[in-house]
Amino acid sequence: NIYRMSQFQPILLVHGGAGALTMSHQDQVLRKEKIQQVVRRGYEVLIRNKSALDAVEAAVVAMEDDFDFNAGCGSVLNDDGHIEMDALIMEGDKMAAGGVGAISNVKNPIKVSRHIMENTHHCLLVGDNATKYAIKNGFQTMTTEEMTCDKRVEHLKKFHANIKGDLAEEAGGHDTVGAVAMDENGNLAAATSTGGLTGKIPGRVGDSPVIGAGGFCDNKYGAVSTTGHGEDMMKTNLARHVVFYLEQGFGAQEAVESAVRYMEERIEGYGAAIVISAKGESGLYTNTKNLTWASIKDNHLHYGLHSNETCDGGTVEINLA
Repeated sequence: NIYRMSQFQPILLVHGGAGALTMSHQDQVLRKEKIQQVVRRGYEVLIRNKSALDAVEAAVVAMEDDFDFNAGCGSVLNDDGHIEMDALIMEGDKMAAGGVGAISNVKNPIKVSRHIMENTHHCLLVGDNATKYAIKNGFQTMTTEEMTCDKRVEHLKKFHANIKGDLAEEAGGHDTVGAVAMDENGNLAAATSTGGLTGKIPGRVGDSPVIGAGGFCDNKYGAVSTTGHGEDMMKTNLARHVVFYLEQGFGAQEAVESAVRYMEERIEGYGAAIVISAKGESGLYTNTKNLTWASIKDNHLHYGLHSNETCDGGTVEINLA
């Protein structure tokens, strides 16, 4: 047992976004396959590097590199047809954090976020200056054409055809991605990344890079990543609200359900959150039609397309040789 010398059991929990759009059977099968690939990639890093921070970054990078997720490559287009992305990464030991808002032409915003966390005194850089920071520090850049795909172009056309559309309805289909982890030393980490909303006003920044809204992490209590309608998350400080319930002695599942339900009851907000508590408990909950998620704990994988669905993904073997 590779955990026999550790007080804590490594765990990784990831999400690929909450939404209201109906997926075809083919889309459901594909999404389940991809989220399992993501959690396996992140878990291997978690075990090899013994670092929750490395694991959440690796999991989110895997989704930023995949055009089927609304983060990094494949991000949705704003009203002008450009891509502006938000991201946040946070660790629970010193509660260090780094984020970017409305960054453009960068393949992996979560990598830039970690660089900001580890190499500056700041927590958040935004807009053109965030992009300039990424370029100055050697991060991979791409044109809008290279980063987008046909379905994102079609989404924007539908948005404009609907006389600017219904942002709330369109937001229901977006796929903000995120991950939370605990390593064998008991350290927690959280990461969230998104392209935001189709047709959003240029310059709009959502909840994802905002500490306490899109994510939060404190080794004393827990790590959280959220997804859904960003403005709702910001108004209710959803990620921090989940941790508030953990502070009150709630279990992980009860805490995340309570926070999401409060958001719904108080402002008719919708979305989801995933959490790992300092006790090593995990929880997830959504009040939307779907939530793509997967987790690995004790080398066993589970996944689903809703917080009420749990599928058995079998045993995960990690070769440390």
